[in-house]
Amino acid sequence: MAWANTALAEKPEPRVRVRSFGESSINFQLLVWVRDPSMKGLETHNLLKMIHSTFRNKGIEIPFPQRDIHIKGQEGSS
Repeated sequence: MAWANTALAEKPEPRVRVRSFGESSINFQLLVWVRDPSMKGLETHNLLKMIHSTFRNKGIEIPFPQRDIHIKGQEGSS
């Protein structure tokens, strides 16, 4: 299989695992290996940027917690 990111090792093959359920999400873990372990941090950064870009291009939105706040005023105030 040809990879867009040549810093990632082809073997062992990448794996995706379901790790937990969040309040409004299913949390996955992507397991990949880098050819040079000293580049783990940089390659994690690059991979996350690639995933984010692909999601954006495909119209996939990442949900985030939202809260409604209602502010009560003092009596007699407008």
